[in-house]
Amino acid sequence: MLFGGLAVLLGAVSISLVARYGYKGADTVVDGAISAVVFGAIALCAFIFDAAAVRLWFMHHHLGSLVIGAISAAALFVTFTNSLGAIAGRATRAKDDVAADRAELSRITQERAAMRFVPATEETVAAAREAVVAAERIHIAECGNGDPKQRGPNCRQRETEEQARREALTSALASRAVTDRAASLDRPLRSAIALPRPCPCRTRTLWEPPSPGCSGPAPLL
Repeated sequence: MLFGGLAVLLGAVSISLVARYGYKGADTVVDGAISAVVFGAIALCAFIFDAAAVRLWFMHHHLGSLVIGAISAAALFVTFTNSLGAIAGRATRAKDDVAADRAELSRITQERAAMRFVPATEETVAAAREAVVAAERIHIAECGNGDPKQRGPNCRQRETEEQARREALTSALASRAVTDRAASLDRPLRSAIALPRPCPCRTRTLWEPPSPGCSGPAPLL
């Protein structure tokens, strides 16, 4: 009775693990549920058919026992291959994800390193806009509405000043756009730098402080 209960427990654990591998190895929830049911059913058949083969053997149904035993062995083989395949598939996907992340990080790093700009804030842009508005008012006061008779002696200078303020506003807007882009690139870079680094495998004495930058304690002597 004890061995029977232990066998049932181990079988349930095995079926659960195989079903979990099937679920985790899929890309969608529906595919995961289908894979879990199929993998679990195959593992269940291996467990039940194995017990049935033993039972038939002791009942002197040797031919039936051999047939059921062969089916059980096939189901057991499929269970092992499915489990190992799921593990290998997850490992491959994990490596592919790491490679993709590194490639993206390298692209971001290169793009950020190539950026040359003067940082600009919203206050910088607002000040440039106000300068353009002020230059427009001064230009209108000095030059009028376009009639040559209304042009004052400093009209040409005011036109030049207004154009300079407009160019400064255009430059501020461009710098602001590049500043925002740089900030968006800095966020993933900061996240990558903030990841814990593995601690070098080096033994140290109890009174020796841990190595700088370690994410975990080093072995103690």
